[in-house]
Amino acid sequence: MSALLDALAQRGAVLAGPVGVGKSRLAAEAVRTLDRRRWHVVRAWATDNATDLPFGAFAHLLPPALPEDCVNPLGWATGAVLAGAAGKRVALWLDDAHLLDGGSAVLVHRLVDTHEVPAVVTVRSGRSVPEPIVALWKNDLLPRFDLGMLPAADTAEIVRAALGGPVEHATLARLHAVSQGNALYLHELVLGALAADRLQCRAGVWRLTGPPPLSARLAELVEARIGTLERAEEEALELIALGRPLDLDLLISMVGAPVVEELEARRLIKLADDGRIYLGHPLYGEAVVERCPTLRRQRHFTRLAEAVERSGAARGDEAMRLATWRLESGRRPDPEPLIGAAALALGGHDVTLADRLARAAIAAGGGAPASFLLAQILFWAERYDEVPAVLDDCGDLPGVALFRAMSATFSSGGGSAELWDLAPDVPQVWARRAWCLAYGGSAEEALALAGRVLADPLPDPDAATWALVARAWGLGLLGRCAEAAGEAERAAAEVRLWGDTTAAQLPQLLITRIAARSRLGDLDAMAADLAELTGLIGVESGWTGVAIVAHSFRARLLRLRGRITEALDVCRATVADPSVNRSAGPVALAELAHCAALAGEPGLAREALARAEAHRLPVVDVLHLSIDLARPWVSAAEGDLDAARAEALSAAESFARGGLAGPALSAFHDLLRLGVRDDRLAGLAAGHDGELAAVLGAHAAARDGAELAAAADGFERLGMLLHAAEVQVQAAEEWRLAGESRRAAFCAARAWRLAGRCQGAASPALRRLRAPELTRRELQIAHLAAEPSSSRDISERLTLSVRTVDNHLHAVYAKLGVTGREELSALFGDSE
Repeated sequence: MSALLDALAQRGAVLAGPVGVGKSRLAAEAVRTLDRRRWHVVRAWATDNATDLPFGAFAHLLPPALPEDCVNPLGWATGAVLAGAAGKRVALWLDDAHLLDGGSAVLVHRLVDTHEVPAVVTVRSGRSVPEPIVALWKNDLLPRFDLGMLPAADTAEIVRAALGGPVEHATLARLHAVSQGNALYLHELVLGALAADRLQCRAGVWRLTGPPPLSARLAELVEARIGTLERAEEEALELIALGRPLDLDLLISMVGAPVVEELEARRLIKLADDGRIYLGHPLYGEAVVERCPTLRRQRHFTRLAEAVERSGAARGDEAMRLATWRLESGRRPDPEPLIGAAALALGGHDVTLADRLARAAIAAGGGAPASFLLAQILFWAERYDEVPAVLDDCGDLPGVALFRAMSATFSSGGGSAELWDLAPDVPQVWARRAWCLAYGGSAEEALALAGRVLADPLPDPDAATWALVARAWGLGLLGRCAEAAGEAERAAAEVRLWGDTTAAQLPQLLITRIAARSRLGDLDAMAADLAELTGLIGVESGWTGVAIVAHSFRARLLRLRGRITEALDVCRATVADPSVNRSAGPVALAELAHCAALAGEPGLAREALARAEAHRLPVVDVLHLSIDLARPWVSAAEGDLDAARAEALSAAESFARGGLAGPALSAFHDLLRLGVRDDRLAGLAAGHDGELAAVLGAHAAARDGAELAAAADGFERLGMLLHAAEVQVQAAEEWRLAGESRRAAFCAARAWRLAGRCQGAASPALRRLRAPELTRRELQIAHLAAEPSSSRDISERLTLSVRTVDNHLHAVYAKLGVTGREELSALFGDSE
């Protein structure tokens, strides 16, 4: 916007972009800033209906008729446009210049070139533009700004601002996916969802309760963009919308190459690098499908299925889609393809589709195999209480006893020992038992059982997958986090090689890797793994438990980085989801308690902690250990430091007794953050791998201000700003006790700067921090000097004498404990 305003002050600008990107709104904002006492703004716009009318865009500014003796119509039109200025400078605001008639296009060029009229002109990208308008930017008369669609982060920021509160991550992702960053479509989607009551605020968090509807206004906008279609073109769009995406050769075989080429030329479809045809925008599909009658829709699904069968391409992803199309066609399907497709959908991490296909297979007569697959799908969807009834229909199929034990383990909270005894003594059982033990925090036992499975040089892929997840979890709990992350990475590669039958474990492997990254202090790698996990499970996959754990880890990442408010918003959105279940829910609730405590909201923190403890399951204690880590911070937020320290010590000793070195290290360090030194921390850190453990060890061993400041620098290098700020507070206190007031002031100032980037965090250490007593003018000069700017530059900018600036700087140096501009730059150079 600032670049546009600068351009407007010079000569104006051309704004190019697709429909809905905000060209007209941006142009209006730019023109609105003009002083109407000095400027006369000429408003013009082009339309499809006026393309054959000479000077049609300016018709409202011209006299009713051209004088009979006029030999220069262009000069006459130019004079008429300029005549209304009444002594002011003329500025031109023109929308949709790609639709201009020839006379209007030449008139615009003449106004800008000959009469030096500043102009803000919008054109739609991808459309033919009259040559005189193209010449505006080609001949450097006006700069051209190409506006793109909103990125996901900007979409999220706009939606939060519009709704005035936190918004569920899945809702933001869905709105961005459907709007594709088109600001106009996004606006209409939000308004339509609000009007249809599908966008609701629950527990202070906004979330979609269903797909955002295609409102009348949005449908009109999309229909206008699609335009008039020939019957063959409409059918082709319907086929793509229903079967999206479609292989190019398949589509051509169904509708012919000329139809496909025409749709591509109109940008209604696009050819991707994978050789498939996609709609030009997701909303085109919504509009096309909405107006497609049911019987024609079923006919299209039949055509799609028959075309794929004729092509012989019904493998992998196509086999899954073929089964879905057969189901949608309204005809009685064959159960076998449905069972195969359901397994593929589960392997592709789409639990919702897998559930639907498996139930359809059962209804079509799929019998015990279909029921057993549904039981597995329900297990992954964490609907454990529904599994036993489905298993009752599976007869004596291999694996039934095993899944009874597993579902009972999770639904009953561990009271399933007798069911495990009924399962056969085979690698598949060892592997799943190891998996359950790892999640329950029994790391050594899990590693032993997983080792039995993996000792086979050619293990069964399914058993090996479960064993690899168990091994990765166990290693991380024992403090061998680098090994755990590497093991999970290698295991994920192997799972991909083994195929779709084992792919359901990929999210579990990524979660183990994310947990290991967090204990290593590798926050950038943790963020990358989270992005991969989110992309893997999608927005509407039904993989609820994994999604909740992923959001909880995202909040943990933000908390570790000191972005407490953002972390709290993610937590609120996660626990507001009504599908929060027993095994994953406490993870999110514990993180909410932790973040709320650090944000200074003890009431919310205590309520979340109570809910987490009420639903805690020992069988997934590896996830629920976060409850024990959050508890001391809740007490600290309530002002009870004695209780907080006792709870941190109790958790640390409990983890250590259980051999859980990773969680024990975190708990002992929390104890140090709460002001209690325990020598066991240094020993644990020495036996734990990763850079974070080294920094924790340095903090544990620090005995004076200099060593504490060095440890704080270590946390800052890792991006753990809240930890860094707290340790700088401790360093300042040690320097003060040693009588080193200048060094104490510097560390306190450093803590103050770091805390300012932690979004209002209120931990016990930061509550002891006092801001440097800088006046507003001193703070202003300190920032300028840190840029760096010379005293003369600062004096000219602030209209002060050089001596006054230097006097202020000396006061700043004394209050902050710095010796000059270099240290001042080091102190203020981290501002964002």
